[in-house]
Amino acid sequence: MTTKTSHPQQLLQQLKTAQEIVDIDLLSWPRSTLASKEIQQIEAKASIRSLQEQYGAYLLQSAAVMVLQGSEAAQNTFQAIAKAEGHTVNVDAGRLYRELAEPTEASLGDRREWGVSQFQQLLYGLMTVARDLGLTEITLPRPVDWPVTADAAATVAHVRNIIRHSPVGDTLQALYLRHLVMLEAIRLGWDEAVVPVLVAHAVPEEAQVLAQGLYRAGIVVDVPETVDRALVLKTFSGLRGLVAKIRGYSNGDGSNDSNDNNNEVEKA
Repeated sequence: MTTKTSHPQQLLQQLKTAQEIVDIDLLSWPRSTLASKEIQQIEAKASIRSLQEQYGAYLLQSAAVMVLQGSEAAQNTFQAIAKAEGHTVNVDAGRLYRELAEPTEASLGDRREWGVSQFQQLLYGLMTVARDLGLTEITLPRPVDWPVTADAAATVAHVRNIIRHSPVGDTLQALYLRHLVMLEAIRLGWDEAVVPVLVAHAVPEEAQVLAQGLYRAGIVVDVPETVDRALVLKTFSGLRGLVAKIRGYSNGDGSNDSNDNNNEVEKA
């Protein structure tokens, strides 16, 4: 049985309390105590960011990631079974790039040719994401060509290619996915000693990077076309075995530094 830890439990309770204060509708609040309630809301909003940072630090020590590879249908089936079993925090590696591509896609004319306007849309989106993640600065990409993207999927692929080959590389993606994991883990109330994270829809070029860079432990899982519950549970067992090995090295003879990443590629 997975060991519970009191610290994340306390963080989750404090986050719940702070969010309840933030969600209070002040329009219906009595005027006699409105000012004090407004101050409480300001303080609660400030405390949520601090509490989220602490919870994120817990995830950095406790989360282990599986990056899925295979057909979209196979990955979706694997995710659905894992979700039904209650075993994972699921995130989508394509979400950042779809979010950034959406305004650019909407601005493309009939010829669907990129220009200065489309690139500026992308830069604005990057700066917005960076701000939302709490980054104080970001090195923006430079335009290298002005392609024609045939459809929305091609626009997303082009945005992904621009960012992955820019100075930010996969760093922004890793920070973004950690943020998604944190929000979803908080929503699900995860407070376990091991938090399995499932990342779907990563392109092959970034799969190993995400497995190595998101958390202390990670594996790339090649998902076959036929997926069932037994296969999913077996994969989880392999991930937990990797986590146990890391903790054994880190807490045993000291032969492995606790900041090192440990990664494998697994055939599901």
